[in-house]
Amino acid sequence: MTTTARRVVTAVLGMLVCVLATGCLELTGQRFSIWYDKESDELSVLIWYDGPHSPQDVDEAVAERMVSGFLGDGTKGAIMLFNSYAMIGDDFFDQEEAEEVPYLYMESVNKFVAKIHSSVDRKILGMYRDPQGRVGVAQLVTVRGASELLPMINAMINDRILLVHADMEDAEEEAALAREGFARTNARIVEAAQRGHDWVTITKDGLVLEVPVDRAERSRLRAMIAVWILESARYFEGEDWKHQVRSLASLPISISDHRNSYRLTLSTDAPLRIRTVLRGEYDDNLAHSIERRVRRNLDLEVGAALMGDAAADIEASLIVEYGHPEDHMRALLAVARDEEHPLHERAWASLGAWSERWNRDVGHPESPLHGEVVGRDALLDAWNEWHIEILQEAAISGAW
Repeated sequence: MTTTARRVVTAVLGMLVCVLATGCLELTGQRFSIWYDKESDELSVLIWYDGPHSPQDVDEAVAERMVSGFLGDGTKGAIMLFNSYAMIGDDFFDQEEAEEVPYLYMESVNKFVAKIHSSVDRKILGMYRDPQGRVGVAQLVTVRGASELLPMINAMINDRILLVHADMEDAEEEAALAREGFARTNARIVEAAQRGHDWVTITKDGLVLEVPVDRAERSRLRAMIAVWILESARYFEGEDWKHQVRSLASLPISISDHRNSYRLTLSTDAPLRIRTVLRGEYDDNLAHSIERRVRRNLDLEVGAALMGDAAADIEASLIVEYGHPEDHMRALLAVARDEEHPLHERAWASLGAWSERWNRDVGHPESPLHGEVVGRDALLDAWNEWHIEILQEAAISGAW
Protein backbone atom coordinates (compact mmCIF):
# COMPACT_ATOMS: atom_id res chain seq x y z
CA MET A 1 0.00 0.00 0.00
CA THR A 2 1.38 3.44 -0.90
CA THR A 3 1.95 6.17 1.66
CA THR A 4 -0.94 8.22 0.28
CA ALA A 5 -3.26 5.23 0.31
CA ARG A 6 -2.36 4.45 3.93
CA ARG A 7 -3.17 8.03 4.93
CA VAL A 8 -6.54 7.90 3.17
CA VAL A 9 -7.48 4.53 4.69
CA THR A 10 -6.47 5.70 8.18
CA ALA A 11 -8.47 8.94 7.87
CA VAL A 12 -11.56 7.16 6.53
CA LEU A 13 -11.44 4.53 9.27
CA GLY A 14 -11.09 7.27 11.88
CA MET A 15 -14.14 9.09 10.54
CA LEU A 16 -16.17 5.88 10.43
CA VAL A 17 -15.30 5.14 14.06
CA CYS A 18 -16.46 8.63 15.01
CA VAL A 19 -19.73 8.29 13.11
CA LEU A 20 -20.43 4.87 14.59
CA ALA A 21 -19.79 6.30 18.05
CA THR A 22 -22.76 8.64 17.36
CA GLY A 23 -20.79 11.79 16.81
CA CYS A 24 -17.41 13.49 17.08
CA LEU A 25 -16.26 16.04 19.60
CA GLU A 26 -15.06 19.33 18.16
CA LEU A 27 -13.36 22.42 19.63
CA THR A 28 -13.85 26.11 18.87
CA GLY A 29 -10.13 26.55 19.47
CA GLN A 30 -7.06 25.01 21.05
CA ARG A 31 -4.13 26.68 22.75
CA PHE A 32 -0.79 25.41 24.06
CA SER A 33 2.04 26.60 26.30
CA ILE A 34 5.21 24.54 25.91
CA TRP A 35 8.41 24.71 27.97
CA TYR A 36 11.40 22.50 28.75
CA ASP A 37 13.17 22.12 32.09
CA LYS A 38 16.79 21.12 31.45
CA GLU A 39 17.45 20.18 35.06
CA SER A 40 14.63 17.64 35.27
CA ASP A 41 14.72 16.81 31.54
CA GLU A 42 10.96 17.28 31.40
CA LEU A 43 8.92 18.73 28.56
CA SER A 44 5.66 20.25 29.78
CA VAL A 45 2.65 21.21 27.69
CA LEU A 46 -0.36 23.09 29.01
CA ILE A 47 -3.31 22.44 26.70
CA TRP A 48 -6.50 24.48 26.65
CA TYR A 49 -9.41 22.76 24.96
CA ASP A 50 -11.65 25.73 24.14
CA GLY A 51 -15.35 25.13 23.52
CA PRO A 52 -15.63 21.32 23.30
CA HIS A 53 -18.99 20.41 21.79
CA SER A 54 -20.73 18.06 19.39
CA PRO A 55 -21.66 19.40 15.95
CA GLN A 56 -24.70 17.11 15.99
CA ASP A 57 -27.74 17.21 18.25
CA VAL A 58 -27.09 14.65 21.00
CA ASP A 59 -29.12 13.41 23.92
CA GLU A 60 -27.74 13.18 27.45
CA ALA A 61 -26.66 9.54 27.15
CA VAL A 62 -24.68 10.20 23.96
CA ALA A 63 -23.13 13.33 25.48
CA GLU A 64 -21.98 11.28 28.46
CA ARG A 65 -20.32 8.70 26.19
CA MET A 66 -18.55 11.38 24.17
CA VAL A 67 -17.29 13.22 27.24
CA SER A 68 -16.24 9.94 28.84
CA GLY A 69 -14.06 9.17 25.82
CA PHE A 70 -12.47 12.63 26.09
CA LEU A 71 -12.11 13.14 29.85
CA GLY A 72 -12.38 9.65 31.32
CA ASP A 73 -13.12 10.06 35.02
CA GLY A 74 -12.00 13.71 34.89
CA THR A 75 -8.50 13.17 36.32
CA LYS A 76 -6.23 12.47 33.32
CA GLY A 77 -8.19 12.71 30.08
CA ALA A 78 -7.24 11.94 26.50
CA ILE A 79 -4.70 14.02 24.60
CA MET A 80 -6.64 15.52 21.71
CA LEU A 81 -5.47 17.59 18.75
CA PHE A 82 -8.18 19.85 17.24
CA ASN A 83 -10.99 17.26 17.44
CA SER A 84 -11.66 13.66 18.36
CA TYR A 85 -10.36 12.37 15.03
CA ALA A 86 -6.91 12.85 16.60
CA MET A 87 -7.17 11.57 20.17
CA ILE A 88 -4.87 9.42 22.31
CA GLY A 89 -6.89 8.17 25.26
CA ASP A 90 -6.83 5.85 28.24
CA ASP A 91 -7.15 2.81 25.99
CA PHE A 92 -3.60 3.60 24.77
CA PHE A 93 -1.97 4.67 28.03
CA ASP A 94 -3.58 1.94 30.17
CA GLN A 95 -2.00 -0.88 28.14
CA GLU A 96 0.95 -2.63 29.77
CA GLU A 97 2.91 -2.13 26.56
CA ALA A 98 2.29 0.04 23.52
CA GLU A 99 1.00 -1.84 20.51
CA GLU A 100 3.09 -1.77 17.38
CA VAL A 101 1.94 0.12 14.29
CA PRO A 102 2.83 -2.46 11.63
CA TYR A 103 1.24 -0.72 8.64
CA LEU A 104 3.83 2.08 8.85
CA TYR A 105 6.70 -0.38 8.26
CA MET A 106 8.95 1.81 10.42
CA GLU A 107 10.54 0.39 13.56
CA SER A 108 11.51 3.92 14.60
CA VAL A 109 7.82 4.81 14.91
CA ASN A 110 7.21 1.88 17.23
CA LYS A 111 10.15 2.92 19.43
CA PHE A 112 8.78 6.47 19.60
CA VAL A 113 5.27 5.23 20.44
CA ALA A 114 6.69 2.99 23.18
CA LYS A 115 8.59 5.95 24.65
CA ILE A 116 5.48 8.15 24.65
CA HIS A 117 3.49 5.32 26.22
CA SER A 118 5.94 4.87 29.09
CA SER A 119 6.94 8.47 29.84
CA VAL A 120 3.88 10.70 29.42
CA ASP A 121 1.88 11.90 32.44
CA ARG A 122 -1.51 13.61 32.05
CA LYS A 123 -3.61 15.63 34.45
CA ILE A 124 -6.87 17.53 34.00
CA LEU A 125 -6.37 20.83 35.85
CA GLY A 126 -9.94 22.08 35.74
CA MET A 127 -12.68 23.67 33.66
CA TYR A 128 -13.49 27.28 32.81
CA ARG A 129 -16.03 29.42 30.98
CA ASP A 130 -14.82 32.12 28.58
CA PRO A 131 -16.52 35.55 28.39
CA GLN A 132 -18.81 34.22 25.64
CA GLY A 133 -20.01 31.49 28.01
CA ARG A 134 -18.26 28.61 26.22
CA VAL A 135 -16.97 25.83 28.44
CA GLY A 136 -13.30 24.81 28.30
CA VAL A 137 -10.93 22.28 29.88
CA ALA A 138 -7.25 22.71 30.80
CA GLN A 139 -4.83 19.78 30.86
CA LEU A 140 -1.15 19.42 31.80
CA VAL A 141 0.92 16.90 29.83
CA THR A 142 4.46 16.10 31.01
CA VAL A 143 7.05 14.05 29.13
CA ARG A 144 9.76 12.57 31.36
CA GLY A 145 13.21 12.04 29.82
CA ALA A 146 12.33 14.40 26.99
CA SER A 147 15.88 14.55 25.59
CA GLU A 148 15.54 10.90 24.60
CA LEU A 149 12.83 11.88 22.13
CA LEU A 150 15.13 13.79 19.76
CA PRO A 151 17.14 10.77 18.52
CA MET A 152 13.85 8.95 18.00
CA ILE A 153 12.34 11.87 16.07
CA ASN A 154 15.45 12.07 13.87
CA ALA A 155 15.29 8.33 13.23
CA MET A 156 11.62 8.62 12.20
CA ILE A 157 12.42 11.49 9.81
CA ASN A 158 15.26 9.51 8.25
CA ASP A 159 13.14 6.37 7.90
CA ARG A 160 10.28 8.38 6.43
CA ILE A 161 12.50 10.02 3.82
CA LEU A 162 13.99 6.69 2.80
CA LEU A 163 10.55 5.07 2.67
CA VAL A 164 9.18 7.81 0.41
CA HIS A 165 12.31 7.66 -1.76
CA ALA A 166 11.94 3.89 -2.14
CA ASP A 167 8.26 4.30 -3.11
CA MET A 168 9.06 6.83 -5.84
CA GLU A 169 8.37 5.79 -9.40
CA ASP A 170 11.97 6.41 -10.35
CA ALA A 171 11.76 7.58 -13.94
CA GLU A 172 8.68 9.75 -13.68
CA GLU A 173 9.25 11.32 -10.25
CA GLU A 174 13.00 11.86 -10.69
CA ALA A 175 12.22 13.60 -13.99
CA ALA A 176 9.64 15.81 -12.25
CA LEU A 177 12.20 16.83 -9.62
CA ALA A 178 14.70 17.63 -12.35
CA ARG A 179 12.12 19.81 -14.16
CA GLU A 180 11.40 21.71 -10.93
CA GLY A 181 15.10 22.23 -10.37
CA PHE A 182 15.39 20.41 -7.03
CA ALA A 183 16.96 17.09 -8.03
CA ARG A 184 20.30 17.89 -6.33
CA THR A 185 18.68 19.03 -3.10
CA ASN A 186 16.54 15.91 -3.07
CA ALA A 187 19.66 13.79 -3.53
CA ARG A 188 21.37 15.59 -0.64
CA ILE A 189 18.35 15.00 1.59
CA VAL A 190 18.28 11.28 0.75
CA GLU A 191 22.04 10.97 1.32
CA ALA A 192 21.68 12.72 4.69
CA ALA A 193 18.92 10.29 5.70
CA GLN A 194 21.10 7.35 4.69
CA ARG A 195 23.87 8.71 6.96
CA GLY A 196 21.46 9.07 9.89
CA HIS A 197 21.29 12.89 9.81
CA ASP A 198 20.31 14.78 12.97
CA TRP A 199 17.51 16.95 11.59
CA VAL A 200 16.49 18.35 14.97
CA THR A 201 18.97 19.26 17.71
CA ILE A 202 19.00 21.38 20.86
CA THR A 203 21.73 24.02 21.08
CA LYS A 204 22.38 26.98 23.38
CA ASP A 205 20.33 29.06 20.92
CA GLY A 206 17.28 26.81 20.99
CA LEU A 207 15.71 24.03 18.96
CA VAL A 208 17.42 23.79 15.55
CA LEU A 209 16.09 22.19 12.37
CA GLU A 210 18.81 21.72 9.72
CA VAL A 211 17.83 20.79 6.16
CA PRO A 212 20.46 19.99 3.49
CA VAL A 213 20.28 22.21 0.40
CA ASP A 214 22.30 22.18 -2.80
CA ARG A 215 24.04 25.52 -3.33
CA ALA A 216 23.17 25.65 -7.01
CA GLU A 217 19.44 25.33 -6.25
CA ARG A 218 19.16 27.88 -3.44
CA SER A 219 17.79 30.70 -5.56
CA ARG A 220 15.04 28.44 -6.93
CA LEU A 221 14.17 27.32 -3.40
CA ARG A 222 13.92 30.93 -2.23
CA ALA A 223 11.72 31.73 -5.24
CA MET A 224 9.51 28.73 -4.46
CA ILE A 225 9.04 29.94 -0.87
CA ALA A 226 8.22 33.47 -2.08
CA VAL A 227 5.68 32.12 -4.56
CA TRP A 228 4.13 29.99 -1.83
CA ILE A 229 3.72 33.04 0.43
CA LEU A 230 2.18 35.08 -2.40
CA GLU A 231 -0.12 32.24 -3.38
CA SER A 232 -1.22 31.93 0.25
CA ALA A 233 -2.02 35.64 0.32
CA ARG A 234 -4.78 35.14 -2.25
CA TYR A 235 -6.85 33.29 0.33
CA PHE A 236 -6.85 36.19 2.81
CA GLU A 237 -8.27 39.67 2.57
CA GLY A 238 -8.21 42.75 4.77
CA GLU A 239 -7.80 42.00 8.45
CA ASP A 240 -7.30 38.26 7.78
CA TRP A 241 -4.17 39.01 5.75
CA LYS A 242 -2.89 41.34 8.48
CA HIS A 243 -3.44 38.57 10.99
CA GLN A 244 -1.33 36.18 8.92
CA VAL A 245 1.47 38.74 8.64
CA ARG A 246 1.43 39.37 12.40
CA SER A 247 1.55 35.64 13.01
CA LEU A 248 4.60 35.23 10.77
CA ALA A 249 6.31 38.25 12.30
CA SER A 250 5.73 36.95 15.83
CA LEU A 251 7.39 33.59 15.24
CA PRO A 252 10.40 33.25 17.57
CA ILE A 253 12.30 31.65 14.67
CA SER A 254 15.46 32.69 12.87
CA ILE A 255 16.55 31.30 9.49
CA SER A 256 20.24 31.13 8.62
CA ASP A 257 21.79 30.27 5.27
CA HIS A 258 24.80 27.95 5.58
CA ARG A 259 27.06 26.50 2.91
CA ASN A 260 25.11 23.30 2.36
CA SER A 261 21.98 23.73 4.47
CA TYR A 262 19.25 25.96 5.81
CA ARG A 263 18.93 26.18 9.59
CA LEU A 264 15.74 27.20 11.38
CA THR A 265 16.25 28.02 15.06
CA LEU A 266 13.31 28.17 17.43
CA SER A 267 14.22 30.18 20.51
CA THR A 268 13.59 28.43 23.81
CA ASP A 269 14.30 31.49 25.97
CA ALA A 270 10.57 31.80 26.77
CA PRO A 271 7.70 29.31 26.79
CA LEU A 272 6.28 28.75 23.33
CA ARG A 273 2.63 29.76 23.18
CA ILE A 274 0.45 28.55 20.33
CA ARG A 275 -3.09 29.77 19.70
CA THR A 276 -5.49 28.32 17.13
CA VAL A 277 -9.07 29.28 16.30
CA LEU A 278 -10.78 26.29 14.70
CA ARG A 279 -14.41 27.25 14.18
CA GLY A 280 -16.91 29.89 15.20
CA GLU A 281 -19.89 27.62 15.79
CA TYR A 282 -20.48 26.39 19.33
CA ASP A 283 -23.22 24.39 21.01
CA ASP A 284 -23.44 23.99 24.80
CA ASN A 285 -24.61 20.38 24.39
CA LEU A 286 -21.65 18.80 26.26
CA ALA A 287 -21.17 21.45 28.94
CA HIS A 288 -23.21 19.77 31.68
CA SER A 289 -21.47 16.43 31.16
CA ILE A 290 -18.08 18.15 31.31
CA GLU A 291 -18.96 20.08 34.47
CA ARG A 292 -20.12 16.88 36.18
CA ARG A 293 -16.76 15.22 35.51
CA VAL A 294 -14.49 18.24 36.06
CA ARG A 295 -15.80 20.05 39.10
CA ARG A 296 -12.84 22.32 39.73
CA ASN A 297 -13.44 25.89 38.53
CA LEU A 298 -9.89 26.70 37.52
CA ASP A 299 -10.47 30.39 36.85
CA LEU A 300 -11.52 31.18 40.41
CA GLU A 301 -8.29 29.68 41.74
CA VAL A 302 -6.07 31.29 39.11
CA GLY A 303 -7.77 34.63 39.66
CA ALA A 304 -7.03 34.43 43.40
CA ALA A 305 -3.42 33.43 42.62
CA LEU A 306 -3.02 36.46 40.35
CA MET A 307 -4.06 38.61 43.30
CA GLY A 308 -1.35 37.06 45.47
CA ASP A 309 -3.31 34.33 47.26
CA ALA A 310 -0.64 32.49 49.25
CA ALA A 311 -2.80 29.35 49.30
CA ALA A 312 -2.70 28.94 45.51
CA ASP A 313 -1.57 25.44 44.52
CA ILE A 314 1.17 24.62 42.05
CA GLU A 315 -1.27 24.11 39.16
CA ALA A 316 -2.82 27.58 39.51
CA SER A 317 0.73 28.95 39.81
CA LEU A 318 1.68 27.20 36.55
CA ILE A 319 -1.08 29.03 34.70
CA VAL A 320 -0.02 32.32 36.29
CA GLU A 321 3.51 31.73 34.96
CA TYR A 322 2.86 29.98 31.65
CA GLY A 323 -0.69 30.91 30.68
CA HIS A 324 -1.79 33.09 27.79
CA PRO A 325 -2.90 36.68 28.48
CA GLU A 326 -6.52 35.72 27.86
CA ASP A 327 -6.23 33.13 30.64
CA HIS A 328 -5.19 35.82 33.12
CA MET A 329 -7.96 38.16 31.99
CA ARG A 330 -10.57 35.41 32.06
CA ALA A 331 -9.56 34.32 35.58
CA LEU A 332 -9.71 37.83 37.06
CA LEU A 333 -13.01 38.44 35.28
CA ALA A 334 -14.46 35.20 36.70
CA VAL A 335 -13.70 36.33 40.26
CA ALA A 336 -14.99 39.84 39.56
CA ARG A 337 -18.30 38.50 38.21
CA ASP A 338 -18.83 36.21 41.22
CA GLU A 339 -20.54 38.51 43.71
CA GLU A 340 -20.31 35.82 46.41
CA HIS A 341 -16.52 35.60 46.13
CA PRO A 342 -14.65 37.36 48.99
CA LEU A 343 -12.23 38.89 46.43
CA HIS A 344 -15.04 40.09 44.15
CA GLU A 345 -14.40 43.85 44.49
CA ARG A 346 -10.65 43.47 44.61
CA ALA A 347 -10.79 41.50 41.36
CA TRP A 348 -12.36 44.47 39.53
CA ALA A 349 -9.50 46.68 40.74
CA SER A 350 -6.90 44.02 39.81
CA LEU A 351 -8.43 43.64 36.36
CA GLY A 352 -8.22 47.41 35.85
CA ALA A 353 -4.55 47.38 36.89
CA TRP A 354 -3.88 44.39 34.64
CA SER A 355 -5.47 46.30 31.74
CA GLU A 356 -3.20 49.29 32.31
CA ARG A 357 -0.09 47.07 32.35
CA TRP A 358 -1.24 45.30 29.19
CA ASN A 359 -1.77 48.55 27.30
CA ARG A 360 1.58 49.88 28.49
CA ASP A 361 3.67 46.77 27.79
CA VAL A 362 1.85 45.18 24.82
CA GLY A 363 -0.99 47.41 23.67
CA HIS A 364 -2.56 45.25 20.98
CA PRO A 365 -5.38 44.61 21.05
CA GLU A 366 -6.02 47.56 23.32
CA SER A 367 -7.80 46.47 26.49
CA PRO A 368 -10.61 48.50 28.09
CA LEU A 369 -9.53 51.16 30.58
CA HIS A 370 -11.82 50.87 33.56
CA GLY A 371 -11.79 54.60 34.28
CA GLU A 372 -13.13 55.34 30.80
CA VAL A 373 -15.95 52.75 30.66
CA VAL A 374 -19.14 53.59 32.53
CA GLY A 375 -20.83 50.70 34.32
CA ARG A 376 -19.81 47.13 34.86
CA ASP A 377 -22.15 45.77 32.22
CA ALA A 378 -20.35 47.97 29.69
CA LEU A 379 -17.02 46.70 31.04
CA LEU A 380 -18.14 43.10 30.57
CA ASP A 381 -19.08 43.87 26.96
CA ALA A 382 -15.71 45.56 26.41
CA TRP A 383 -13.75 42.61 27.83
CA ASN A 384 -15.85 40.25 25.73
CA GLU A 385 -14.79 42.16 22.60
CA TRP A 386 -11.14 42.15 23.74
CA HIS A 387 -11.28 38.38 24.22
CA ILE A 388 -12.66 37.89 20.70
CA GLU A 389 -9.89 40.12 19.29
CA ILE A 390 -6.98 38.49 21.08
CA LEU A 391 -7.98 35.05 19.86
CA GLN A 392 -7.30 36.40 16.35
CA GLU A 393 -3.79 37.49 17.31
CA ALA A 394 -0.47 35.87 16.49
CA ALA A 395 -0.69 32.10 16.26
CA ILE A 396 2.74 31.49 17.82
CA SER A 397 4.59 33.66 20.29
CA GLY A 398 7.04 33.52 23.17
CA ALA A 399 7.02 35.94 26.09
CA TRP A 400 4.30 38.58 26.44
